[in-house]
Amino acid sequence: MPTSLDALIRLAPLRRLLTRIFIDSSFWYRHWHCHRLPARSYSLGGRQFHVCARCTGLAVGIVLSPLAFMFPRHHPAPFATVLGVLVIDGVSQGLRLRESNNLLRFFTGLLAPLSFFGMLLSL
Repeated sequence: MPTSLDALIRLAPLRRLLTRIFIDSSFWYRHWHCHRLPARSYSLGGRQFHVCARCTGLAVGIVLSPLAFMFPRHHPAPFATVLGVLVIDGVSQGLRLRESNNLLRFFTGLLAPLSFFGMLLSL
């Protein structure tokens, strides 16, 4: 059963936007290769997103990544640390050492592109 966002997202314009992007769009289904497991996906209005929670975070992070240009150059270590957390989360789940939750999956996915672009800008 997908994690429902119905209780969190009550604003109709935001619900329509998320539905249009993550549910109605055929882009995710055709071009984004994701496992789409119901237990690891979000739903809205009883309809499952075409991508899992981590891929949802990755997509949002990619869209928000130009924000990294607003910050001055920094040392790449903090950005590499965040990417390391993403890798540890994914690998530890893949090896069945622990079970993550959709909120952690979303945020590790969200921070990955932001950290990647931040690391590139710090070079």
